[in-house]
Amino acid sequence: MPYRRLPNTDTKRLKAIRTIISASEDLPTFKLPFSFKSLQQVKTILPNFEREIILQKEALKHQVSRQKEYAQSIKKARLYLSHFIQVMNMAIMRGDLPSNTLKFYGLKTNRLPSLSSENNLIKVGKTIIEGERERTLNGGNPITNPTIALVNVRFEKFLELNQHQKVIKENYIRANNNVAKLRPEVDKLIQTIWNEIEGFFGNLPDDGKRQMSSTFGVEYVFRRGEINTELKEITENATEENNINKKVDDDPVQYSISF
Repeated sequence: MPYRRLPNTDTKRLKAIRTIISASEDLPTFKLPFSFKSLQQVKTILPNFEREIILQKEALKHQVSRQKEYAQSIKKARLYLSHFIQVMNMAIMRGDLPSNTLKFYGLKTNRLPSLSSENNLIKVGKTIIEGERERTLNGGNPITNPTIALVNVRFEKFLELNQHQKVIKENYIRANNNVAKLRPEVDKLIQTIWNEIEGFFGNLPDDGKRQMSSTFGVEYVFRRGEINTELKEITENATEENNINKKVDDDPVQYSISF
């Protein structure tokens, strides 16, 4: 026997609420299979729930749409910083720069610092750019190919998009939390109304009750294994009906009805 299943996704929750409202639009209050109070509650919560879901989807869409540009900015900033550090290290190896040059950049060895995480990229980037500025102010020759100006352009673009992504992420988290806060109230209201609907049609046979309740959005599903049993019964009934029809076609006199 199929059992009732409450909505388990926001899309299904919205569908259930909308069905309740649309199915009751042309009914007078005294014919509603649930209380007028419940109808007012569901009409009140629907626009709020819809709005928060729209905001959630828009925030996620915005975040995803800017992700490609943001990933590209990370790649460029990492590339220019690593090339700058490599050029500086090679200049030290050739003797073009003194070995104490590393201290300006907060580096202890000529090994490339980790730039894998965004936090490391920000920390190293700021240190390298500030170190080159300090070194040149102390009379050092600027490193070229790339220059620190080019590195800074790529790094600033990355910082700008990094901040923008944080804002977008915060917006999504806030919208997601707002939807999550509404879900228990929505679920409780749907459950209450579905209980009222089933109670209203409780005097009908089980099949009739489910059929009438379904028109107001109550969802029923088969348990595992029941679908095949149901299909088998339908198939057997259809086969039996086809066999009777065939016998009638073959011998219409035998199956004729006299009045």
